[in-house]
Amino acid sequence: MSYAEWLLYFTAVLMMGLAVIGPGYIVGRGALRSKAIALCASPCLSVALYSAAGIALGFYGKSVSAMALIAITLLFSLLLRLLFSVKGEESTKCSADIELGHDEVGGLSFGIVGLYVFIGLIVSFAYYLACLDGPNSFANASDTCAHLSYVRAFVESGSYSVLKVASSASLVVTGGFYPAAWHVLVAIAAIFTRSSITMAANVVNVLILALIFPSACALLLSKVFGGRRAELRAGSVVCVCFVGFPWAFLVWGQLVSNLLGFALVPVFVFIFDELLSTRGVSKLRHVACLLLALLALVFAQPNAVFTAGIFCIPSIFKGAQLICDRRNCSTASRRILLAAVAVGIIAAWLVLYKAPFMRGVVSFDWRPIDSLAQSVVNAFSLAYGSLQTAQPFLAILVLFGFIRLAADKRGRGLCGVYLLCFLIYVANNTIGFPHSHVLSGFWYNDPYRTGAMLVMASIPLACSGMSALFAVVLDHAQKNGDQIGRGCVFVAVAAVSALALLLPSYELPGYGYRHTGFGAFSELMTSLYSRDNAGGIDGEEWEFLEKVEEIVGNDLVFNIPEDGSGSLYGVSGMNILFRRYPADSQDPAVAVLGKRLSGLSDDSEIRCKVRAMGLRYVMLLDCHADKGEGTLVSYASQPDLWSGIYSIDANTPGFELLLSEGDMRLYRIDDEYLN
Repeated sequence: MSYAEWLLYFTAVLMMGLAVIGPGYIVGRGALRSKAIALCASPCLSVALYSAAGIALGFYGKSVSAMALIAITLLFSLLLRLLFSVKGEESTKCSADIELGHDEVGGLSFGIVGLYVFIGLIVSFAYYLACLDGPNSFANASDTCAHLSYVRAFVESGSYSVLKVASSASLVVTGGFYPAAWHVLVAIAAIFTRSSITMAANVVNVLILALIFPSACALLLSKVFGGRRAELRAGSVVCVCFVGFPWAFLVWGQLVSNLLGFALVPVFVFIFDELLSTRGVSKLRHVACLLLALLALVFAQPNAVFTAGIFCIPSIFKGAQLICDRRNCSTASRRILLAAVAVGIIAAWLVLYKAPFMRGVVSFDWRPIDSLAQSVVNAFSLAYGSLQTAQPFLAILVLFGFIRLAADKRGRGLCGVYLLCFLIYVANNTIGFPHSHVLSGFWYNDPYRTGAMLVMASIPLACSGMSALFAVVLDHAQKNGDQIGRGCVFVAVAAVSALALLLPSYELPGYGYRHTGFGAFSELMTSLYSRDNAGGIDGEEWEFLEKVEEIVGNDLVFNIPEDGSGSLYGVSGMNILFRRYPADSQDPAVAVLGKRLSGLSDDSEIRCKVRAMGLRYVMLLDCHADKGEGTLVSYASQPDLWSGIYSIDANTPGFELLLSEGDMRLYRIDDEYLN
């Protein structure tokens, strides 16, 4: 790690931030009501435009540079801006429930957006960047390995189509649709900023954490709370204080596709609600923006569409109420219409659940691990999944906010969304819960995904709870002190609240070590992203790999992916055979070569396969890790599959030993078996 690397990194963040904002902002300025709204919505619209441009170029069949993709996306955005410039009936508000404040939308201004982004940057520095060994750090995990390989395939092919994504667990080949919007952004960042793929991944992740998600929250909360600026300001802190989202997705999986998809959901919900309260040409413009936002969610991770659908339910009922208000419906008619809307939502849910194209997702079997009581406690304490620790102070704010909003007619829709998400999470995480797949299947029955959705439903509640806390403190200070005293009290309470929300783990003499939500997360981040990660590639292996890369060049290398080498294609571009782990035991390259490669000199079938594949080298990294106290843990989860590799040594006919350090080896296959 060097200062030059970090300088390159922050330059890349700035450049990519402009690339993420630019196209979407051009479109938003032509369709949405203010510059601040356009700024907050721009990343979502840009994701859709970049993905659409990648698909269009994919059909054209030509590889292009990242600069060309950016230029074409900007052209798309300018064309849409021209279409939106058509004059027509201006938008009019038709809902008495929508409160307008400063800068046209409930207090949203560049100052508020800047506050959200600023706090997002501070927390990202403290709990993301500070946990990295350097800007090129990455989590050497199975899902990360696949994600980096997909990005590498985009970069090397010059194709950015989410409809033609590399999908093989072995050599990367052209596959079908994959929600790869995150991968497209990382590929653009890698080429546009001339950085490594791992650095580009960290660039995009920080933009999600500090810009995309906070600004999207600012946009939606401005709609939710109207002119109540106390709640809106509280949201700048609250939206980045739940470990369950976005932070847990950095250490579980990684779930980077869902990280981006969920971060874009608030923009979709905002535009959908705006659509209900506009008329004329402006309604058509909002429809176009809503379609772009929908595409962004689909291309990022389709289950984000279902999440957005849940959050749009209050707006759907509000739209039904508007219809009744315009037509002066009777009470009975109003109730019938609202009941029909509820039935329609349930019917749509069940139809999608039964749809053949959804079977592989909704039937995914993620076995729950907790009792009903424990699941409820986890949901209340914000401890979703085994990797997370309770956040009691934040949980209290959510509870107070729920009580406060439930007492307000305008806030009951938020409480309803929270209760529905609460039910989905509990059903997902409870052993034997009836019809749990019906409720949580759209999210792969994964408690981390459903927990993240519950986090998003909790954010407005926590904002209300925090603003109530500040209101009580300031009211007390106003009655018992001067203006300076009130200011000091406010600053003190704000500091204590921020500390309670973001407190790292600590040790108290006589009470032992105490894990906090962010403390446990940062410890896991530091371990998982370390260059000496015991579950991946450690420092000695990296030094060995530098020598290997000088020798093998672009030749194909046989590797055992479980020893950490499965990530090397995505990380460094090494032409390894197995680019995901664990290896598929049904893959012919595993089933045949893994067990019989050492018999190359005597086995004609093996020689034919080696020649056909162009296999040139065989590499083994450390197969075991010392966990202390004499305990060795094997990386190879299926060691029998690799008996034909482990049995190769310096005396095996057909193999030349080139490098040997510890139990790491690099062999070259003799030329006579390749020709």
